[in-house]
Amino acid sequence: MAHGVSPTDLDIQISDTFERFLEVVKEGTKEEVDIFLLRLIGKDKRSSRCRESQSDPLKQLENALEKSNVVEVWKLIAKANDENEMAETLENLTETCRTIKENENNKEEGCNFNCTLDLQKLCTTLMSSICWIFQCNEEDIEEETEMRSEKEQTWIKILSNPLYIGLEWLWRNNPNSQYKKGRRKESKFEDVIEAALDDAYLLEKIVSYEHHYSRDEYTRRALEYEKFAADIVEQINTSELKQLHEIMDIEGNGSLLKKKPVNFSQSLSLLKMAADKQRKRFVASPKCQYVLNEIVYRGWTNWQDKGIVRKILWFFLQLLLVTITCPVYIPVRLIRRCCCCHKFEGECWWKFRKLYEYPYSKFINHTMSYVVFLCLVFASSFQDEFGTTKTGLAWIDYAVLAFVVGLLLQEALEAIKQGFVNYFSKWWKVVDTVIVFTFLLSYAVWLSAWGFYGEWKPRKDAFIVSSAIYASATVMAFFHLAHVILVNSVLGPLQLSLFKMLKDVLKFLAIFLLLYIAFATGVTKIYSYYVASQIKLQKQDASYKSQVSHLYGKHINTFIGMFWMLLGNVEEKNISVEDPAFALTSTFGRIFMIAHVVCTVIVALNMLIAMMNNSFEKLKENALVEWKFSRTRMWLEWIEKGNTIPVPFNIVYYILYFFCPNCCKTCCCKERQNDQEQGNAQLQEEIHEEQNWVVLPSLIL
Repeated sequence: MAHGVSPTDLDIQISDTFERFLEVVKEGTKEEVDIFLLRLIGKDKRSSRCRESQSDPLKQLENALEKSNVVEVWKLIAKANDENEMAETLENLTETCRTIKENENNKEEGCNFNCTLDLQKLCTTLMSSICWIFQCNEEDIEEETEMRSEKEQTWIKILSNPLYIGLEWLWRNNPNSQYKKGRRKESKFEDVIEAALDDAYLLEKIVSYEHHYSRDEYTRRALEYEKFAADIVEQINTSELKQLHEIMDIEGNGSLLKKKPVNFSQSLSLLKMAADKQRKRFVASPKCQYVLNEIVYRGWTNWQDKGIVRKILWFFLQLLLVTITCPVYIPVRLIRRCCCCHKFEGECWWKFRKLYEYPYSKFINHTMSYVVFLCLVFASSFQDEFGTTKTGLAWIDYAVLAFVVGLLLQEALEAIKQGFVNYFSKWWKVVDTVIVFTFLLSYAVWLSAWGFYGEWKPRKDAFIVSSAIYASATVMAFFHLAHVILVNSVLGPLQLSLFKMLKDVLKFLAIFLLLYIAFATGVTKIYSYYVASQIKLQKQDASYKSQVSHLYGKHINTFIGMFWMLLGNVEEKNISVEDPAFALTSTFGRIFMIAHVVCTVIVALNMLIAMMNNSFEKLKENALVEWKFSRTRMWLEWIEKGNTIPVPFNIVYYILYFFCPNCCKTCCCKERQNDQEQGNAQLQEEIHEEQNWVVLPSLIL
């Protein structure tokens, strides 16, 4: 570091410019910087006291940030934190912020189903409610609430300012500062990027609790946090990849830093945190996507530049290779885990494991396995004979059932590994679970009916229900394959558009069902009165020829008839009545149905079309960011996926492991413990998988 600046040359000029401040920081020693700052803070105390008397310190900080006065902001930060006058953090700003942060910390710590009842907090809530009821001075309460909200808005504006974020981080990481580390989470104290991303997520969570100020302002401030974090990463030169890898790897023991094909997910720990917190712009930034592709395509050099035909051919070739080598890989993997053979691994063994354990290899293996499963499901639809075996299931049903059981084991272990809350927070995982249990339910109903009747009874409802459940599972299984096409830059955005439009349809259903039920109930009331009148007249006069039933006289028939009316299937005879004395009933029926068509078809359906067009336009404006974010979340799933053996071969692996537990627990225990202490990341991941497998039987039982 240069020594051109001496302490005597650090006389602060009248114009304390940003360039002067940076010059001292860049060229001066640490002692010189400290002297500069001390003189800066101690300069002109009388004018400082004058400013303090004229303006609130919080207002001074806000004005300094608006003017981008770096030196003034630094002085106010140092003074506020040293004297503990007004230093705040977003997570401790209000009681709402603290509650949200506490809930998020519980999720991060793996609080899966630990929903315990906090009696102390419950009592506190009840006491505060009672005190609020008997509070007499309402004016003070309103004034206090208003002032607190105004102060909160000011602090949010300050805390989201990039200049404040950077200078405050520099100050609290100064070893001479009096910053109390307990005020922030340790990782946020050290990493300004993680702190900015976390605060952006927290600010968006606060939006749902805001009822007075503009929610768009909160969202804009959250974007400022996120933009600050993304800009820091983008400042890294492409020639300094190691620095980029260090930023993305929070723990510092990932595969990119260690130069070993293990612990892939750790190299993307910061990216995963950003994805979990829905920081789309940060995740979609070029540098983040570059590191992601480094991990995803590790061992697959120039794979993205290859043609689609070549890729498809390799997919089928790898499926064949995995099918052939699985009988070798499974026992070798078991022996390696039981007897610590990882010490004797060579390059040849890693080339063999590349087929199973590299992220993109896992994607190919599991995707092709699922394609085979869909082919079997498709082939089962050609089945035209039943009851030819003892259980009534054909050979193809046993093959499908094997895949379903393998998927059940795979998803159960993933749920244990990720935590049930995190697992079910992803919609595609919910779909996976529904698919598996729907297939299992269809087979359970079939086998139960077969066991009850002893043979296939075509007219029995149980067999018909089983077939309908199987058909539902088939539709969902094929639809779920659309999730895989997110990797494609052309089909991926289209899949996102479809998903967004489906969400619009669900929103529209709330209004549609309200109109639909309202008109259906009204029409039923009109015609049910007509039917009741006809029955009464027939009782009074036995010779009276009455119409004792009508299509719209019952709710079920009315709902069905009015649904088909939406599709244009209208029959005049169903609206009319036979008794001319009740012609007014037909008139009111027609009026109600015309209003129903106008409100639901002409107005509501066109509103749905407008909503879907709006969603498509919004997605189109930000299509690249949305696609990259969704693609990243999908790739992170495959990188973290612990099940390297595809379905249904994983059944064989877990059966062998389950029946040889003592061998796996006792063989070379000391060596395994030593390796764990030395930080062997791959072995630790396998031990974690073993623990998940131990937990699984207890959950099933």
